[in-house]
Amino acid sequence: MNKGILVSLGVLGVGATAWYLNNQYLLAKKMCFKAIGFTVDNLSSQGSVINVKMQVKNFGSFGIIIKNYNFDVMADGVYLATVFSQTDSIIPANGVSEFILNIAINPTVLIQNIGSILSSSDFTNMKISINGKVKVEKFGLPFTIPVTYRFDLKEITSGNNTQSSC
Repeated sequence: MNKGILVSLGVLGVGATAWYLNNQYLLAKKMCFKAIGFTVDNLSSQGSVINVKMQVKNFGSFGIIIKNYNFDVMADGVYLATVFSQTDSIIPANGVSEFILNIAINPTVLIQNIGSILSSSDFTNMKISINGKVKVEKFGLPFTIPVTYRFDLKEITSGNNTQSSC
């Protein structure tokens, strides 16, 4: 076979692989996060633990493994905690998976910012934001995806937020 044809086929193969990997990365970036509930495990002067139940939707035609995540959690613009996990979580192809964000709030942070946090006349209107990164793996290739998700407590306390709108 002619060397020119082999080189052309090699370049075509590399180009097709690069296109496919970029497409998989773009699909992974479209993961949709949604808070669907929360519980308070501990509320004391030693610290507070709030568990937020999250759903994540995978729009890709192949499963994704969430390898880890690292999020900063804010309430009405006030830093509450950093949440991270090193536990693998599998999101099936075109599927939804659930996980719990265990938000451990340092009592010093809570005391310093209690006025700002409780200044809202209606607690359920409090705006919560989750910002950070998720490391996912697809076909054995790692991707780091930025995540910015905002919601108000009314969304998850109304009881009508159990299904993802993703």
